[in-house]
Amino acid sequence: MNAARSCLLPFLALVLTAAPDELRFAPDEGAAVTRTFREVTELDVERGVIDMAGEEEQLPDDFGLAVRTERVVVLSDEYVAVSGGRPTRLKRTFDRIDLALTVEESHSDEDDPQATDATGASELEDLTAVFTWDDGEGQYGVAFEDDDGDEDLLAGLEEDADLRGFLPAGEVSEGDEWEVPLEALARVLRPGGDLLIELDLDDVEGEEASVVFCSFWNAAATAEELEGEVDARYAGLVEEDGRELARIELAVKLRATREVLELARGILEAAGVDSEEVGMLDSMEVTYELDGEGVLRWDRDAGRVAALRLEGDVVLTFAISGEDEGESLRMELGFAGRTELTLETERR
Repeated sequence: MNAARSCLLPFLALVLTAAPDELRFAPDEGAAVTRTFREVTELDVERGVIDMAGEEEQLPDDFGLAVRTERVVVLSDEYVAVSGGRPTRLKRTFDRIDLALTVEESHSDEDDPQATDATGASELEDLTAVFTWDDGEGQYGVAFEDDDGDEDLLAGLEEDADLRGFLPAGEVSEGDEWEVPLEALARVLRPGGDLLIELDLDDVEGEEASVVFCSFWNAAATAEELEGEVDARYAGLVEEDGRELARIELAVKLRATREVLELARGILEAAGVDSEEVGMLDSMEVTYELDGEGVLRWDRDAGRVAALRLEGDVVLTFAISGEDEGESLRMELGFAGRTELTLETERR
């Protein structure tokens, strides 16, 4: 009896062990989906120092500066042809590209904070681009469907809005972990690539120069290099609305740095700031740090991403340097707050 039992136990363990799952990018040809990416970030200044010719001053204790940004990108994709784990022909319409910015400056001796509101948009909105995979070049070519857009708008576009870079390399069982390439996270920070969003300085309510503090969102969205790591853990399957969705838990540590002086110069000059004041600056570097976690849901039946939610703490640093009448100038502002990035999908 004991011998039979000892032989049976390994067999039962094998039978009862859950079969591994395979998460693949495999949408049907002709399938269509609309994706809504939303990013909301709220930050408050926590520290600041101004150094003029070696004389350092701290920001006054009664000084407050709060920044809020909300970006919405809606993309409608049609998988015209699919092969080899990628779309070989993808048609994308840029349904909506919005950026809303608010800056509030306050002092203890004032009753209400001074608010500045601005909006941003892109010339890509309402246009349709077609991505075509070139085996020989090993990359996508992209062109407007009806030749009705400026070709310069195409330069920074990226095909992958499916976030397939988050998937494991092979089969996984619940509890398995892997490292996600930072390039995959970049697809969340800049959905669709560089959409060339520009602020509408003719529609600013409040102090136009204040919107320069909103240029930070561009640091994470357009930084050429990202540092950090993205760890993924397979959390198994759940059923939602009749769909079987795989849950991938994410832990993110990110650092992105970008020189934004030219961007800030354009904002300040358009806002009417004296050109001599703008000219005395020689660097404005923004460092964006994110420590967050989230969950990506993958639709196994449809073979594509279903949803994403990523949130966490943000630390933002402005480092500005220049020269004023031969004297060195340095200013550093440190902000802290929270960000939330989401993706929702809808079949069409």
